[in-house]
Amino acid sequence: SCSEAALPCDARNLAHRAAVAFFNGCNIYDFTCRIDIQKNIPMAAGLAGGSTDAAAVLRGLNALSGHPLDTDALCSLGAAIGADVPFCIRGGTLYTEQIGDVMVPCYPMPAAYIVIALGGRGVSTPTAYRMLDDRYGCDLDRDFADVSALLTGALHRKSLSEISSSLYNVFEDVILPVHGDARRAKEMLLKYGALGALMSGSGPAVFGVFDDEAAAQSAAHRLRETIDRVFVCTASTLCFIDPAL
Repeated sequence: SCSEAALPCDARNLAHRAAVAFFNGCNIYDFTCRIDIQKNIPMAAGLAGGSTDAAAVLRGLNALSGHPLDTDALCSLGAAIGADVPFCIRGGTLYTEQIGDVMVPCYPMPAAYIVIALGGRGVSTPTAYRMLDDRYGCDLDRDFADVSALLTGALHRKSLSEISSSLYNVFEDVILPVHGDARRAKEMLLKYGALGALMSGSGPAVFGVFDDEAAAQSAAHRLRETIDRVFVCTASTLCFIDPAL
């Protein structure tokens, strides 16, 4: 079951698929599993809400079953469900490659306040990838090495201003020109004091990085005048990885 009526609760749901994958992976074929999702992460926003649900199910079932699978095994199951799932299983600050299944720990994000703004229609992830393919074909690796070096170096130096100025998302190239709400959200976050702003994933949610809580709350208050959903979050200075996994 799910608090969001628009979200299917059958085999199309990633949490449902995660439960099936877990029990099949453990060779358990006679089981009953009840999953109730209280949906707080918006759908079709580029915030990995479905992947988060799937990761929570895999981690939760593993814990309830006495940890029969280690982290690598859980990530292997998760990768077959969605590219973001292994990242959500591990948690912390990670540098990822390939489809997201190759992960290397890096220095954690320093303390910061994150304002997330989401307005207008959602964006289908498959549609966003098709738009990238139409524009760039196979030439998507052109800037990634330089961007990655800048960002990981800024994390190493714990420089929030450098981190913010190093942000890059290739999906912005194809989504922002056709999604006015996302484009305006980014412009407003920068106008209201964000050190940097970027679309999250395939969008259309946009986040801004702030070093001061009062500034973040003030920006959020002004954004709410014209944008449907605005959230204020914090970035942890610690990397939490469950040792039991």
